[in-house]
Amino acid sequence: MGDLQRVMYVDDDPDLLELVELSLSRLGDLEVETCDSGQAAVAATPRFRPQLVLLDLNMPELDGPSTAQCIRAVDGFASVPVVFITAELSASERALLLRSGAAGILRKPLDPRALAGQLRKIWQTGRFG
Repeated sequence: MGDLQRVMYVDDDPDLLELVELSLSRLGDLEVETCDSGQAAVAATPRFRPQLVLLDLNMPELDGPSTAQCIRAVDGFASVPVVFITAELSASERALLLRSGAAGILRKPLDPRALAGQLRKIWQTGRFG
């Protein structure tokens, strides 16, 4: 499996995009591609080739689960691990996401100092694919 090196982060909040990009690249020493919509993420997937996708659950037009489905439809990415982030989530919604193949779910607000470690832990557990 190797080390986690490339993470795609998808969120419609420009402030979070900047915070997470800085957190993962500077503190986490990861290569990061940020996308402000699900459509942009799907388009960037073949070029960037993410090892893991960090997705906001609630976005306009194409929400997190729909974005994950579209990314996994891209040739070669059927089992790419997806970690959802959200502020609100019921127990039944959480169970549904995990049953649908989510590698993990993180709650907002995110801790910028801990985020890369959290993603590496999810990557290392190999609960995906």
